[in-house]
Amino acid sequence: MIGLGRRISIGLAAGTFAMAGALHAADKPEVAAPKPAAAQPANGEDGDVGSAADVVTRHSGTFHGRAIKYSATAGRLPIMGPDGSVDAQMFFVAYTQDGAAPGTRPITFLVNGGPGAATAWLHLGGIGPRKVRLNPDGSVPAPPVRLTDNPDSILDRTDLVFIDAPGTGFSRLSGDAAKGRLLEKRGDLDAFASFVQTYLRKNGRFGSPLYLYGESYGSFRMAGLSDVLIRRGVPINGVVLLSSALDFATLQPTNINDLPYQLTLPSYASIAAFHNRLTPPRTDIDALRREAEEWTTNVYGPALAKGNKLLGAERQRIVDGLVRFTGLSPSVIETENLRIDVPQFMKYLQADRGLVTGRTDGRLVGPPPASAVEEPFYDPAMGDLTPAFTAAASQYLFGELRYDISLPYRMYSRDVATRFRFGRGDADAVVADSDRQTLTALQSTIVKNRNLKVLAIQGLYDLATPYMSVKYTLDHMPLPPDYAANVELLVVPAGHMAYDDARALREMNDATVRFIDASALGTR
Repeated sequence: MIGLGRRISIGLAAGTFAMAGALHAADKPEVAAPKPAAAQPANGEDGDVGSAADVVTRHSGTFHGRAIKYSATAGRLPIMGPDGSVDAQMFFVAYTQDGAAPGTRPITFLVNGGPGAATAWLHLGGIGPRKVRLNPDGSVPAPPVRLTDNPDSILDRTDLVFIDAPGTGFSRLSGDAAKGRLLEKRGDLDAFASFVQTYLRKNGRFGSPLYLYGESYGSFRMAGLSDVLIRRGVPINGVVLLSSALDFATLQPTNINDLPYQLTLPSYASIAAFHNRLTPPRTDIDALRREAEEWTTNVYGPALAKGNKLLGAERQRIVDGLVRFTGLSPSVIETENLRIDVPQFMKYLQADRGLVTGRTDGRLVGPPPASAVEEPFYDPAMGDLTPAFTAAASQYLFGELRYDISLPYRMYSRDVATRFRFGRGDADAVVADSDRQTLTALQSTIVKNRNLKVLAIQGLYDLATPYMSVKYTLDHMPLPPDYAANVELLVVPAGHMAYDDARALREMNDATVRFIDASALGTR
């Protein structure tokens, strides 16, 4: 029996793998101050931007086989408005290796996306020293949520600073005026740039190799932030983009933009094969996705470009190809006019089994909830992940890190998500295409810094940001060949939160370690 929201896998093979090796037991943290100072805001709502003392705890762990002692600092930094008052307090947790020379050890700033999501996803998903314990298949165990040591953390190579965007986590905005300034693409980037500069100055880290790491909309942020920091005179060694969204034109179709339908197709094929929905069955997923990439580039894309002039036998060949690569019926494909969007694929792929296919991880499925009318975009891959990570964040920050603040931790802020604008002006104003992409900013950063490297990591089974969308975007970044060689794309067998999959977590973090070693220029 499948419970509502329960994540299950049905397919040719297990899509997730148990993490190899024993997890290391956690050391009891040593609190630096005998009694950490507590913030006492009024009511936990925005407007509560009073200062709170940082809280430092001491820990040790083993990462990639290397034992280190490190400090965890939880605190908030103010973001000042144009009149000198506080626009926002941005919460962070920083992990720094004890005894390391701060001027030479790399430092990485990390952020999630949404907009409206807190950074506990990256923090406790697989990048930080502690992580949420999941079942071997990536599903969530029964409550209560447990945390475990993370031997695959990249803390052995770089200090880590996890930042919550204004209005998320423990970060707060001062009021409507501040929201108008910061809940907007450029104001958002300016706030993060100010945070990074303030942190570097307060902690004497301007000499450290510097990295930016963003997930989902966080990748959009970090690509844009790289250019803002370069313009402010802050050099950057590398940018890591996880589950990227660099240009919304690759994700949001319109009447004259068929690109998203094409770029999602190889992910559809991989997911359909995983669930044994293709005829004949396909077991070599890598070979299948290469075929799908070639077909969508050379056949499907040119056919869709003909619009309503695609007729007769030529149209039928496209229907047949879509049946072959998606596992959907010809009637569904014709009804959707050869253009299958993600919600339709989720709905129809396993409708005969009474199941909805996951969006953030297409390997995971579940029955539709009875509240489908109120939840038209239900994703069975997220049903129990969000409450698990929310509980884990509170457990970890209030408990293990001893951070004492009278605020709820906002794992997701609907207010931030609905207010956020990509262009300046009213929310209903027309937004220029240039405001819905940060690829231009990333290209600008690369050409200004010959040594800067970019690592993009994508999940094969991710329908939120399909891997071919990122490949297409990076391939169309106008760079000379010697500069383009500094941009690497890694596709791992996982979904949007690639770290949920034990095998993918190890693969992506190992790649990040190599990336840092190669781009820090021997300064570590």
